[in-house]
Amino acid sequence: MKKLLLAALLSISSLANAVELGLVSTYNTNTTTVGQGVTLGEKFGDFGIQYGFFDSTNNQGLWQHKSSFTGSYTFYKIDKFAFNVKAGAAYINKQNSTADGWTSISGLGTSYAITPDTKLTLDWVHQYTSDHVMSTYNANIAQAGIKVSF
Repeated sequence: MKKLLLAALLSISSLANAVELGLVSTYNTNTTTVGQGVTLGEKFGDFGIQYGFFDSTNNQGLWQHKSSFTGSYTFYKIDKFAFNVKAGAAYINKQNSTADGWTSISGLGTSYAITPDTKLTLDWVHQYTSDHVMSTYNANIAQAGIKVSF
């Protein structure tokens, strides 16, 4: 059984194209919150997975931390542009701890390859919150950043 598991892990890792490290700036259109974050992802052909950690502060000085797990699929490529769909989940840890909780996220994104290993990214993500998390976090979020593959 251990050999089968090891063989499966090795075959999955051989499919991986690149590990991507990114820096992202965000803007929440609902709460006018500006933030920044770091992402770490893995590409498997047209499929990708990504973990992101974001810090932001709104215009009243209240902060929030958000961790997200996102899957993506590149559905169209032309020249140096790639277009993808995204879906995942995020955990919001707000300064007011009564609003902490999980949200689902989905969106669209595009990237432009400056070099084969460096990409500019632009994403639009919608965040759907549950009753436990304040409804003010139902929001459209614009993200712009840069990713480096290695």
